[in-house]
Amino acid sequence: MMNIVNAIKSSFGFFTIVPMNDQNFDKESINLLWVPYLAASIFAIMLYVLFSCFLNYYISAILSFIGICLFLGLQNVDALSDLGDGLMKRGSPEVRFKVMKDSANGSGGMFSFFSVYAISLISLLSVNKSEFIPVILFGQMDAVLWMVMISYKSRTTESGYANYFSEVTGKRGFIILNLLPLILILFFLIPQFIIVFSISILMSIIFRFYILGVFKKINGDIIGASGEIGRMFSFIMVNISAITSFPWIYHIYAFIPFH
Repeated sequence: MMNIVNAIKSSFGFFTIVPMNDQNFDKESINLLWVPYLAASIFAIMLYVLFSCFLNYYISAILSFIGICLFLGLQNVDALSDLGDGLMKRGSPEVRFKVMKDSANGSGGMFSFFSVYAISLISLLSVNKSEFIPVILFGQMDAVLWMVMISYKSRTTESGYANYFSEVTGKRGFIILNLLPLILILFFLIPQFIIVFSISILMSIIFRFYILGVFKKINGDIIGASGEIGRMFSFIMVNISAITSFPWIYHIYAFIPFH
């Protein structure tokens, strides 16, 4: 049985820069991946509200986005760069993984870094100011969705945190404990993004098939990079008004007390 308190402490200690002094790391913390990612969105929202008191919308929004990356320890930023190098390398999965472990950044890494974060920031700054806070929350939810979908029952490399957590990510409870809270948050707090979330589920599955087709296995870099790509995808999709403004969504929204 998972100890919730220890799992939460471990999830913060592993996935964020928050010092938890966790002496007994609990690998079941991966079942609560959504907790530190939700906390990162709350941290970013707090930064946005603070900076908005004396800075304009664009600077406040950019600093808020940077806050997410810092809160999560920049490990996914590095993972995204490594995945880009692996995707650009021609050869077997083993050769690709070897390139990903190299500390030097290649053209693939630089391209993926600038592409994903440039698109993410431009898309984020393009949303209506009144929608910024729910979009930040939704972006983090989507990041978790993509990480969970790529991790669930995937074969892993022989070392690294993907392998360490593989026993847990191979169980049905992993996907239930991570996705059920996201669905509840979506339905009660941001139902305007129900269609976007549904599309994102499909896209995350397609991404999973593509990655496993190329690499056959996953490692920690692939998991972390998936979250960054998923967040980018959510920021793009919320800018498509035809998806976020279906009339029936607002009929549902009217009956939800927490909006």
